Amino acid sequence: MRTRKNLNFNRGPYMIVVVVALVLLIWSLGTSSSRSFFTTTPIKSWNTIDPDVSTNGNTLYALAFLQSKKSNLTPTAPPPSLVFNKPFNYYGKYLQFSGTVKSVQSSSPPSKLESIALGSSTEIIVLANDGRTLIDFFLIGRMQSFSTGAPITLFGYTPGIRYVQNTQGVVTPGLVIIGSLYK
Repeated sequence: MRTRKNLNFNRGPYMIVVVVALVLLIWSLGTSSSRSFFTTTPIKSWNTIDPDVSTNGNTLYALAFLQSKKSNLTPTAPPPSLVFNKPFNYYGKYLQFSGTVKSVQSSSPPSKLESIALGSSTEIIVLANDGRTLIDFFLIGRMQSFSTGAPITLFGYTPGIRYVQNTQGVVTPGLVIIGSLYK
């Protein structure tokens, strides 16, 4: 039996598509834009564009700075509202704030790895002494008892802003500080 040739089939358009696809493939493999898409590199500095701690990735930097803190480090005590409005100006700086305890929530790490790395922590909502800035303070390490309305002085690093829900269900932004109660 003889094979018949399809007279309606034209290879020209298909060959053009194949050639264009090959050229684009070769070009994309040679450019840096495709390499950056396929490789994942860790962030190597503070994220100064996004102030939201849930998305900016600065929390690990604050923890690393806290762990490597020198004992003779002198904290700076800027106005809390200034740090709240431009937290990126204070990334990596050891800060000191005073205020009044509004609420306390103790938490234990959900995994063994977090327990080894961080230990236990306490979240303390503090109204700063300026009377208007909320500080969402994460006390790392030893648990202590705090009472609502007590004065508190805290030390640490800010990774940015976090949205805090109060007891009435109102969500307000708060300055996040990760640190301790001691210099």
